[in-house]
Amino acid sequence: MFRVLFFYQPGMLIVITSAFQKKTQETPPGEIMRAEQLRKLWMKYRNRYTGSQKEREAILKELGL
Repeated sequence: MFRVLFFYQPGMLIVITSAFQKKTQETPPGEIMRAEQLRKLWMKYRNRYTGSQKEREAILKELGL
């Protein structure tokens, strides 16, 4: 069994933030925090992302990757 965390952007799309193997009934807090961070990042860049290398690097830096 797997658990998928996502959010819905009305009228646009569904954004999957993570998928992981379900080991317990509760979702690990770290997975929830990561999904929330990705949603905030999506909201920040969704209308102005051009796909440049500089932007990708900035996003990865914000994610700590």
